[in-house]
Amino acid sequence: MDRTRTTRLWPIAIVIAVAATALIVTLVVRPGKDDGIECSLVAPSLNELIVSRPSAGPLQYLMSVAEEVALQGEAKAYEHYYAVAMQFSTMDGSTHEGVWEVGTNSPDPEGGTVSVQIPVDGAAESIISINGEAQSFTLWPREGAIVDPLSEAVIRARTCLMEFTTATL
Repeated sequence: MDRTRTTRLWPIAIVIAVAATALIVTLVVRPGKDDGIECSLVAPSLNELIVSRPSAGPLQYLMSVAEEVALQGEAKAYEHYYAVAMQFSTMDGSTHEGVWEVGTNSPDPEGGTVSVQIPVDGAAESIISINGEAQSFTLWPREGAIVDPLSEAVIRARTCLMEFTTATL
């Protein structure tokens, strides 16, 4: 009798295990949707532009996300500001995470992808290194940012990048 009961419980245990796995996958694969974080993708052209000014040796972007910076009552030189968190690799293959502030007059992200309008001279509208790794590995300016490394937008962008990289492993 115990063997019959055990045999009947296996399908129930399998259904519970599958449901629990589906719930975990749903929570992990949807990075940036919890706690009000709404990260956007970053256009390949903007990623290439950011890594195009290395301080030593070429850089390769691996993954990046952007979080819009909410300005309240501050004078704005650009229509939109974003904290762009990027995972990139150096010549020796080591992986790093940098954060840059991007100011742009480009329209709202189309399809959730942040981009910039690149003038003919190749300069971006505004790119500023925010954290130590961005400052160490690229030659983008350090001064003039409206966000700091501990601002809410930077923390949310870094959280989204971490969740996104974890979900894609």
